[in-house]
Amino acid sequence: MGLDVKKTIFFRQVGAKIAYYRTLRGLTQIQLAKRIGISADTLGRIERGKYNNNISLSMFLILPRN
Repeated sequence: MGLDVKKTIFFRQVGAKIAYYRTLRGLTQIQLAKRIGISADTLGRIERGKYNNNISLSMFLILPRN
């Protein structure tokens, strides 16, 4: 399995987990995006695993916990 395939799988898994926990907390994409300071379109791409360029780890660390 090539590096690009592994990277794609990784970003899809991360996105799916973000979407899962967002819905578990009853948040819409718009609400979560506002909380973390990104656009809802960007969050949607992240959740679909389609935004794998220039995503910093710090963005994922600031996701709300409550």
